[in-house]
Amino acid sequence: MACSAQGRCLTHSLEVLRGSQPNAHVEPPSSDTESDDGFSIISDSEVIYTPPLTATSRSSSPIAQQPDLTQELARMTKLNATLQTELNSAKAERDEAQQTIESQDLAKKAEEHALLEELDTLRKGPSDVIPDIPTLVEKYKEEKAENIKSQKYINALTDGLRKEHNKVRKLTLQVSNLKQDKKELEDKVTSHEKELAALKEENVSTQKRAETDVQLAALLRPMAMRREAENVVLKQEKVDME
Repeated sequence: MACSAQGRCLTHSLEVLRGSQPNAHVEPPSSDTESDDGFSIISDSEVIYTPPLTATSRSSSPIAQQPDLTQELARMTKLNATLQTELNSAKAERDEAQQTIESQDLAKKAEEHALLEELDTLRKGPSDVIPDIPTLVEKYKEEKAENIKSQKYINALTDGLRKEHNKVRKLTLQVSNLKQDKKELEDKVTSHEKELAALKEENVSTQKRAETDVQLAALLRPMAMRREAENVVLKQEKVDME
């Protein structure tokens, strides 16, 4: 019992996924979607703010050259949730179709059993209670035609269920690939965060060295001035002696 609405929903999901194939590398967002004030457009209704980098930080930090992985990770998470919802709906429809097939099988078996019991009773009963044979044959033909019709319907349901199974299998594979891509993006984000932390520590260390150099220069400046004054005096004494 393939649901046309569900089929359209699953087809839409597959069309969406064609825009980001499983295991494909994520392309960095275009520079057209980010303005100089730091606002990055994700969709028509979603905007994220990222503080703009200064000219110094753009040239010195390797993180500035990397794509905005947070936006891509959010998009992948949202798409993953959508696919999971559609997958659950497909599984529910599959279970409902399976229950329908089982119910019809039981009904068919019950009808056949009742017919066999009726025939057996007629065989064992007195000759005067045996109904008209042509009527009995006609009834049997009608039951058989109904059973054939039911079997065709069951076959159609089975075929639809098989197609739904294939769709569910494809969606499951795509969800698995999306989870793998999400994990890779999270690993990249973690790596970049570590690099950023290392750069911050290096900047702090450089700043401390610069402060130390300034303090040392302040201490050495009086000594240098005194040495220069002594040299001037020595030169003057040498001139006087000559």
